[in-house]
This record gives sequence, structure tokens and C-alpha cells, in this order.
Amino acid sequence: MNLVPKSGANQMHGLAAVYHQSAATQATIADPIYGGAAVPAGTPFIMARDLATNLGGPLWRDKWWLFGSWRLYALKESILSVTNPDGSPTTDPNHQSNTTLRSDFQLSKNNHLDFVWWFNEQNRFFRRDTSYAFVDSAAAWRQIEPAYIVQGEWTSTVHNTLFDTRLGFLHQIFPLENQPGTPVTALNRQDVTLSTETGAPPYDFVNPASVLALFRRSHVLQRTSLRGTSHL
Repeated sequence: MNLVPKSGANQMHGLAAVYHQSAATQATIADPIYGGAAVPAGTPFIMARDLATNLGGPLWRDKWWLFGSWRLYALKESILSVTNPDGSPTTDPNHQSNTTLRSDFQLSKNNHLDFVWWFNEQNRFFRRDTSYAFVDSAAAWRQIEPAYIVQGEWTSTVHNTLFDTRLGFLHQIFPLENQPGTPVTALNRQDVTLSTETGAPPYDFVNPASVLALFRRSHVLQRTSLRGTSHL
């Protein structure tokens, strides 16, 4: 028995999608009443947007296929309890994007090679310390967090044995940094009684991480059973 999983089709396929929602589509939020007066509180919705597209098809019929996809999700909210110097409520924008690129190549009847690159970026422009109820923009972290995975895979059959070998690499950065306008010499001020944090984030760092992994697996294919072994 000879068996190699195949990926791709000999026709081009794709899609594009757009989703957008604004504050105009949301119900009006009523502020809580304290001492007979309305108190600004909560995180009213401002905007949500979701964009997605992908495209895949043959570069060489029955031999080489390519696929690519991209998605962006954005969310923005107001934080009524924290105001800017002009008195307007501060905002909390967040973005997340994903990109995938894939190449599949049929080397021969019993040998298949594919290459995949995944990229993800999570952007929290004002990540606030949850230890305090009121954290101003200068004391919020800027978290621009990119990460990617690169993987190559070779599958092959020899008589009734299927071999699967993969090599992958992951690289990620997890930063918690000062805002662009906040100098590294700025001091973090915490008021436990009022539950406020102002001035600058409590710390500032960039935390990179990388992993390289090799995976090998073989399966013996029979009419009545399937046996296999895996090696890391």
C-alpha cells in the first residue's frame, strides 16, 4: 500500500469578508446614580471591525499549490472612569492580526513536501495594571506582541510504511513597555487608598522567546490494523 496525504486543488478559491460595528448600533448606556448625580462609569463600546481574506490554488497543476490568508480584528472602547487632561474619557484600542502562507509540493507519487508560515500580532496599546481601579494612559503598558511559526514537513511512503518528518521554529516577543511619550525616567505613582496608578508603568521590559523542534513519526500500514511509532 502506498499512501501520501495531499493538499491543494487544481482550482483557484478564495474569499473576502468585512464586518463592522459602531457605537450607533449599540443601546444607550445609562450611567449609575450616586448622591443624586450621574457618575461616568463602565467601558462603552466605540467600534469593532473584522476583516478577512484568503486565496489558494495551483501554481503548477497536480504538482505545486499555494495558499495565503490574512485577518485583522480591531476593538475600541471608552474608559469613562479615566479621563484625559482635557476631561474627555480615555480610550482602549486593541488589534489582532493573523497571516498564513503555505506551499505544498508533490515531489513524486510517494513524497510530499509542505512549508507553512504563521504570523500573529496582538497589539494592546494601553494595557492597564488590574491591581488598581483607575490607571491613567501614561501608567498603562504598550504591548505590541508579534509571534511567528515556521514549519516544514516531508511525508513519504516506502512499501507499507508512512514516514512523517517535521521541523519547526517559533519566535515570540512579549513586551510590556512605556508609552511613546513616557520617558524611562518617569516614576510610577500608586495610591492604595484611592486605588489609582499614574505617571508611568510599574516596570518596562521586552521578553523574547524562541523554540526549535524536530518531530519524526512512522506508521506501518496493514489491511487489518494500523501500528505506529513516534520519535521526538
